[in-house]
Amino acid sequence: SAKGILKDKDEYTIQYRDNGMVTVAVVYNNGYEVIYHYEVQQKVPTMLQSGNTVTFGDLDDLNLIRYAKGNYTTSNQIKNAEGSRVIKPDAISDGFITVTLEGGTYTFCVQYNDESYNYYTVTVE
Repeated sequence: SAKGILKDKDEYTIQYRDNGMVTVAVVYNNGYEVIYHYEVQQKVPTMLQSGNTVTFGDLDDLNLIRYAKGNYTTSNQIKNAEGSRVIKPDAISDGFITVTLEGGTYTFCVQYNDESYNYYTVTVE
């Protein structure tokens, strides 16, 4: 609202992390309304698991891949987990990043520069 978050601001960014149609209504103090419809499409990598190897592709504009052993629901949880690892874009080889894992369950978060976050849980026997 103009009395809270928008006070003294000329612009404001709203971020959506889920794909789909979004409707945003801007209502002015004089009662005038403007309705906007946006189709939100986040960047999504390809992911292939073959045994204890996980390969990610479609990594244009990648920020980083973060992963750790265990089940997590947020990037911050993965970051703070014991043994957490980060893979940066300079590790991309021929358009792919491949990780070899030991046994266990791992959670991956693939983050793009546009703030698209994609989560994957992988179990290696």
